Amino acid sequence: MTRAPSPKPKLSREAIVNAALTFLDREGWDALTVNALATQLGTKGPSLYNHLDSLEDLRRSVRMRVIDD
Repeated sequence: MTRAPSPKPKLSREAIVNAALTFLDREGWDALTVNALATQLGTKGPSLYNHLDSLEDLRRSVRMRVIDD
């Protein structure tokens, strides 16, 4: 019998921004793309657009998080 695939983590704007911060620590600002981040999250790029308007929206959210912290 095969195992059912484990469920994908629930995406949210906060989870995406947190993942982006981790990604930026490892890869740097120039490497941040929606597809690269989606790969890190175990999903496809277009699914992130359910929570983000654009790559610039993501970058703006990351900058705001850094400023707020």
